[in-house]
Amino acid sequence: MLESLGAELRDVPVPDIEFVNRVQLLILQAEASWVHLGLLNEHVEEIGKDVRKLLEQGRYVLASEYLEARRERRNLCREFEAAFNQADVIAMPAVPIPTAHIGQDEIRVLGKLENVRMATTRNIRSMNLFGVPVVSVPCGFHGDGLPIGLQIAGPVHGVAIALKVARAYEQATDWHTRVPPMAQ
Repeated sequence: MLESLGAELRDVPVPDIEFVNRVQLLILQAEASWVHLGLLNEHVEEIGKDVRKLLEQGRYVLASEYLEARRERRNLCREFEAAFNQADVIAMPAVPIPTAHIGQDEIRVLGKLENVRMATTRNIRSMNLFGVPVVSVPCGFHGDGLPIGLQIAGPVHGVAIALKVARAYEQATDWHTRVPPMAQ
């Protein structure tokens, strides 16, 4: 569809998503644990089990690990920014696997059992690490009737171009008007 709207499609090199997510998770755990230290110490029972686990793990991130992750982040951001020398936007699946069902905790990805939250947020978390503007638009439904999203990332300070491409896609399709079937 993007090609029919005038886009020239090409593959562009981007950093390894698994490495990006390891760096992002380490930074997130350390910073979130520090920010929510009072909540962890005084109201831990009010935090959901999955979030609590991430926050508690952040307490054990060494300063040297955190500083190394921050250094890696700078390198990864430069590498990702270079992709925008070859493309105005980068389009990819918003969620790299079929949508999980409500209440599902684990999902099999390429034969490996993974936490649903970590698996479904893989592409989103990487964009957070890079600090680039991203918009997600509906682009279809999986075979079981659950929605699929297209994530469009712009360069740093490229909100306008990302939104322009997303808007053009929405105007050319009707996915955003469709509703998935309700569970019986």
